[in-house]
Amino acid sequence: MTRTASLSRLGPPTQIWISRSVDAGWGLRSGELGVEDAGAGLTDAEASAINLPDKERVVEYVVEAFGQLDLVVRELDDTVLSQIVPGPVLYPSQGQPGSYGENLLTWIEHAYEHLGTMEALKGMLGLRGSVGD
Repeated sequence: MTRTASLSRLGPPTQIWISRSVDAGWGLRSGELGVEDAGAGLTDAEASAINLPDKERVVEYVVEAFGQLDLVVRELDDTVLSQIVPGPVLYPSQGQPGSYGENLLTWIEHAYEHLGTMEALKGMLGLRGSVGD
């Protein structure tokens, strides 16, 4: 948030995953969780070997992470949406810096990809309703 003037009042940028040592709290080992410890790039065998915590702990993390996202989006000055985010790219796979608007849309789309995957898995398990049910 220090790279974005309209967000600077929120303090230094934080990644809840890192600041709360979520990986360690869940019994996971940093450096073994793919690119940026985000699960990307794992083989099927590596991904299936990950033991996730119970649903309540995952939901607790998700609620906090999306709460932080909601706060940041509310505070983001609309006039910067077309501007390139200053500084280095956020993720190595990004290649080149994107605008605030492009990054925001990417994060929202990514979240919905996860939601869709969860809904598909729930259906495959024979369960009805949305993930939130």
